[in-house]
Amino acid sequence: MQNDMKCSKCGSDNIGEGKFGGYARLMPANKMWSTGSEVRVKVCSECGIVVGMYVKDPEKFKN
Repeated sequence: MQNDMKCSKCGSDNIGEGKFGGYARLMPANKMWSTGSEVRVKVCSECGIVVGMYVKDPEKFKN
């Protein structure tokens, strides 16, 4: 994701990054034995709105 993101709610450009804890992973719908990928989340550090999400390993979702 791009580094010049702005919050759509408050307009801040103070965007942090987090990830889901535990075993939270996104799994490909069409692959039975995939280990999936960690989900990363971009969050506005001012108001807390989630401004974007992406997976760490997008290549695991290719057909």
